[in-house]
Amino acid sequence: MKAYLPVVFVLSLAATAALILAVATNTGQSQAAAFTVTKTADTADGTCDSDCSLREAIIAANAAVGADTMTVPAGTYTLSIAGTDEDASATGDLDITDDLTITGAGAAGTIVEACDSSGGPCSGIDRVFEIWTSTVEISRVAIRNGNSGTDAGGGISNFGELALNESTVTANESTTNCGGGIYSYGGGGDSATITNSTISGNSAVCSAGIGNQSPGVVTIVDSTISGNTASGSGGGVDNRGTMTITNSTISDNTSGLEGGGIWNGVTGDVVLTNVTVSGNTATTGGGIRDDADGVTLENTIVANSTAGGDCSGTITSSGNNLDSDGTCGLAGAGDLPSTDPLLGPLADNGGPTQTHALLDGSPAIDAGDDAACPATDQRGEARPADGDGDGTAVCDVGAFEVQPPQPGPTPTVTPTGTPTKGPSGLPPTGAGEPGAGGTEALAVALAGIGVAILGAGGLLAVTRRRR
Repeated sequence: MKAYLPVVFVLSLAATAALILAVATNTGQSQAAAFTVTKTADTADGTCDSDCSLREAIIAANAAVGADTMTVPAGTYTLSIAGTDEDASATGDLDITDDLTITGAGAAGTIVEACDSSGGPCSGIDRVFEIWTSTVEISRVAIRNGNSGTDAGGGISNFGELALNESTVTANESTTNCGGGIYSYGGGGDSATITNSTISGNSAVCSAGIGNQSPGVVTIVDSTISGNTASGSGGGVDNRGTMTITNSTISDNTSGLEGGGIWNGVTGDVVLTNVTVSGNTATTGGGIRDDADGVTLENTIVANSTAGGDCSGTITSSGNNLDSDGTCGLAGAGDLPSTDPLLGPLADNGGPTQTHALLDGSPAIDAGDDAACPATDQRGEARPADGDGDGTAVCDVGAFEVQPPQPGPTPTVTPTGTPTKGPSGLPPTGAGEPGAGGTEALAVALAGIGVAILGAGGLLAVTRRRR
C-alpha cells in the first residue's frame, strides 16, 4: 500500500508580497496615487493615463484608497458634459469622495469652469466642485462660472473638510439658493479654511461670497471678499456657524436685505481681527448685520458703507477698532468711533490679494493693539511697524500695515583729487565746486591779475585782458 505524504509549499517573502498585492488588486483595492492632468478637454473614458482629463483624474482619485495628489497644469478646463444630481463625476460638476490635494499653476493660469459656451457666452451647467465627507486641499486654481441652480454652492459645495489656498473663486452663482462662491453645509462638523485667496463677483439669493451653515467652522486668513451680490442676506459673508476672519478685506459687496459685508445669523458666532470692512451696501447693516449678539471686533475697520450704515445689531468690541459713522457702538479701549480711516481704493498694493491701503495721516496707523496683532499683514508685510515715524512700532488697525519709509541710496561722492598749489593769490586748483561757489571765486581771483573767464558748465576759456 502506497503512502502519500503532504506537499508543503514554502513561499518567499517577495512571492508573498506579490500574492497579497494581486489579491488586493482583484478585490478593487489600491494605494494612494499621484495623478497629472494632461489635457483640457472634458472627457470621461474611464482611465487616467497619458491621456487624462481633469474629470478622468478625479474619477481615478476617487477610486484610489488613501490621500491622493493631483497636478493640474496651466490651461482652461471647461466642464461641458451636461447633467446634474449625480455624485460620481460622470456629468456636470466634479464630485470628490476621497481625500485629495489638487495643485494648479496659479490662479491666473489654471482655470476650472463649469459651463456650456457653444451658444455664445459661458452659461453654467452645474457647480464646479462638490466635496463629500473627505479632506480636500485646492491650491493655486481659479474656480469660475459655476451655477448650482436650486442647490447651494455655485463654485464649491462643501460637505467635508476644505482648504483653499492662493486661489480665486469668481463669477459663480446659485440662481435660487445660497452660496454663490462657496457654501459649507456644516453637518457633521464640516469645515473650510480659506487662505491668501479672493472670492469675488459671485451672486446668489443669500451668502453670495461665502456661506457657513450651523454648526460648520470656517476660517478666513489673508483673503479678500469683494464685489459679491445677494438678493437676500449676506452679500459677502453669511455665517450661521463659527467663523474667524483675520487679516482680510471685505469690500464692495451688496445685499438686498441685510449684511452687505457680513450677515451673522441667529446661530452664528464670528470674530474679526485686523479686518478691513469697507464700501459695502445693504438695506440694513451695510457693513455688518448681527442677529445673534455674536460679532466680536478687534483691531478692525468698518467704514464707508454706501447704504445701511456700518453696523446693525449688537457688536462686541475687544478694543482698538474704528468705524466711520458711529453705528457700531464702539466703546472699548482704543476705539475710534465716527472716524474717517482715510482708505485708498481696493487695489494691488503687493501680496497675492487686493487691499485698501492706509493713506498718509490715517488715524488707523499705529492705533492697534500689539497683543492681538498677527505677525504680518494681509500682504505678508511685517507687523507691527513704525508707520507714523515717531520711533515706536505699533500695529495698525485693519488688514494693511503701513511700513516705515526705506532709506534712499547713499550718495556717491566723486573725489576731486589732491589740490595743487596755484599762483600766488589764487585758490588751489580743485578747490570749491563748479558753479556759484568755486567758479565765481576763481573768476574774482583771476580778474585781479587781468584774466577773464569765458564759457559755462565747467569748461573754461582763459584770455588775458588788455590793459
